[in-house]
Amino acid sequence: MGEPLMSLGVWRDITDVYGGKITKASYSFSNKMMTVRTSFGSKTTKIGGHTPERLARTLLRELVDKGKA
Repeated sequence: MGEPLMSLGVWRDITDVYGGKITKASYSFSNKMMTVRTSFGSKTTKIGGHTPERLARTLLRELVDKGKA
């Protein structure tokens, strides 16, 4: 299958409940890299093996674990 349709500069919102906390962030990807950003930090990684939404949620949870969300 082809690449999901999303281009650089298009940010999508994501909300997750993790660790008893509701957290909101935005995510975007381009050139096989995804960035998730919150008010307190961001995280970028290569895209591979997951849907964009699942990967964004994973990155958001990692930011929550580090106290950056």
